[in-house]
Amino acid sequence: MTISAGQLAGAVVVSFCLGAFMTPVATQGGQAPQPPAAAPQPTFMLVEFMQVERGKENDWLKLERETWKAMHQLRVKEGSIQSWAAIAQAVPGDTSQGPIYGTVTTFRGWPDPTKTDWTGLIKKAHPQAQADTIFQQAEAARRIVRSEIWQVLDQTSAGASGGK
Repeated sequence: MTISAGQLAGAVVVSFCLGAFMTPVATQGGQAPQPPAAAPQPTFMLVEFMQVERGKENDWLKLERETWKAMHQLRVKEGSIQSWAAIAQAVPGDTSQGPIYGTVTTFRGWPDPTKTDWTGLIKKAHPQAQADTIFQQAEAARRIVRSEIWQVLDQTSAGASGGK
């Protein structure tokens, strides 16, 4: 009987999968082996770079602080994000397009911005406001010029044990 490399690889994959899903059996000590602790989900950061027209920096910051921050606080409380921050470029590298600002949102696990119900968050955080008005204010205050997702490979901070 001849077994091809593909058949052997398939047998190894099937064996591995079966072993991963089988219930552990008792050992000589009478106790079932404990499964390894689940690895924590990695932390990701969604970094959105924004262009703000000269002279409109205070309007942008006011919108972030008074409107968006409240919604992000709800997201932290609900556990859908870990943190949010509004950021400003402190040492400009290229100011030809005007000041560069941004936001950084951290997530436990892969971020999926399509799952965020912004209209619902606006209603919770600002019951008297109209979602369309807030979206229009955001568009008038800034333009998102680039979005990037970064993975935290390791870190140190107060209370942090590192993020692999």
